[in-house]
Amino acid sequence: MRGGKEKRRAVRIRPTHPQQVRLSFVHEEKTYEGALWDYSRFGLGIQIPGRKTPFRLNQLISDIHIEAFGDGRRLGDGRIVRENVAEEHLFLGVSLLHEFIDLEFLQKNRKILLQSDELSYLRSYLKYVDDIRPEFKSFASDFAYGLSVFKAKLDELDVKFEDEPEDLREDLFRTIVQGIGKELAQFVTQSMEKLKTLTAAFGREEHERHGFYLRRTIWAFLMESAFYRRTNLKPRGYAGDSTLMEMIYANDYVGESSFGKIMHKHPLEEPMSRAVRNRRGLVCDLLDAHIEETSRPSVKVVSIACGPAREMQDFLTRSPHRDRVRLYLLDQDSEALEEARRNLASLENGDSSKITYIRDSVRTLLKKSNPILSESRFDFVYSMGLFDYLSQPVAKAILSRLFEMLDSKGRLVVGNFHKTSPNRTYLNYFLDWPLIYRDEDAMRDLAAGLSGIARMEVGFESSGCQMFLDLHKS
Repeated sequence: MRGGKEKRRAVRIRPTHPQQVRLSFVHEEKTYEGALWDYSRFGLGIQIPGRKTPFRLNQLISDIHIEAFGDGRRLGDGRIVRENVAEEHLFLGVSLLHEFIDLEFLQKNRKILLQSDELSYLRSYLKYVDDIRPEFKSFASDFAYGLSVFKAKLDELDVKFEDEPEDLREDLFRTIVQGIGKELAQFVTQSMEKLKTLTAAFGREEHERHGFYLRRTIWAFLMESAFYRRTNLKPRGYAGDSTLMEMIYANDYVGESSFGKIMHKHPLEEPMSRAVRNRRGLVCDLLDAHIEETSRPSVKVVSIACGPAREMQDFLTRSPHRDRVRLYLLDQDSEALEEARRNLASLENGDSSKITYIRDSVRTLLKKSNPILSESRFDFVYSMGLFDYLSQPVAKAILSRLFEMLDSKGRLVVGNFHKTSPNRTYLNYFLDWPLIYRDEDAMRDLAAGLSGIARMEVGFESSGCQMFLDLHKS
């Protein structure tokens, strides 16, 4: 490796998705393209095909551009600080002149983070300060102070326990959970109740503005929790992705510190998370009941916005009717579909036609452009977590299309969080996870004007947070 003799101190960043991260730059009026290679967290490594090098150390290159996970950004100019040739490739280490890019953040969160983004965040944060109510600033300050006290004590205990045997450390953590951890959870819960009262009269814009302010005030504490971190950073572009659903299903202590583990577990114990776990079993019960009522030897089932499809894993493992089901799973997120495929692979029993995976958006349903969904009729169609993100007109259009997809005597079940859900403030202020809430009348209104409804019911899972509109076709 040419260029510098100093010992490497930076942690190498090894690309886990090399084909999804591409780079280009200009040198002496010629454009070069290559892939990201492991260099360091903030030092850019570029791998270029070929062994012949027209580059020299400390030479400037221009118009550096990165394409990563569907996003493209310009990085400006740079200077070559490393050069090596190996295995038919040229490897360059580049120092950017006017930007920096966090490659560790890119790998973990599948999002590009530049200095210009950091500046934008700073400006946005400072812009809100004058518009924040004084009593809210006081609450945010007190809450952040309280979290800092708990974190300092728990970090101190982690250091004291770090040399103990692993099984003893696990026992000590369980003891912490029953003592200091319980106090921390109560502190967060009580603070959330204060926050509900404090923001009860806020309008939408005030909620957004004050929510942003609070999250920035306690940002370092939120980032300790894998759950809070994922909802706030949204590595796939939205909060409720399949990885988050898996966290809710696992309902475990996850993290690198005692503080992080306890903070991670807190939202998993809230009614919103219990509702997600409850609906997993509810779908299985409804599908079992529907199959028992039909004489058809084969039952075609569609899950819309399927996520990891854990409920279907449960059904195909336990239901006495599992051999009668032909399953179709639709999601626009390719990673969610891949997770569903892994979860269900062992349950196909060698019959790859038993489950069909469809990568498409709900817009495709309206366009009727997918031949599988437009040319077939189904016995049971369900969607658990889609309608919380749809406005009333869009939701009505989607519901109409799903009902149209039903065969005679078919059944459609869609879920939506109720407007009285106790965790609305939690979702908006801590998790940056806004939903569209409905009541029973709004759910029934989704089906207004549909012809062929034999029976319509609105029910709830056992926590009472999430409703289900249940339509039976004549």
